[in-house]
Amino acid sequence: MTTWVLADTHFRDSNCLKFREFSTLGEMESAILANCRRLIKKEDIVYLLGDIAASKEGLSLARGIKGRKKI
Repeated sequence: MTTWVLADTHFRDSNCLKFREFSTLGEMESAILANCRRLIKKEDIVYLLGDIAASKEGLSLARGIKGRKKI
């Protein structure tokens, strides 16, 4: 079991594109989620620290991350 800490994912927050190296929100979210799928296992603990999402749709994306999430 591994412990992970995620912060400032900003799912569904297009305003954050000004500060990141992605052209679209979909590209950014795909990269974050692909890395999470590659690294996090269902038995891992994942702390979600803040600025997770800008909408319910964004929270839905965060729910798709494997692991036992702590908010």
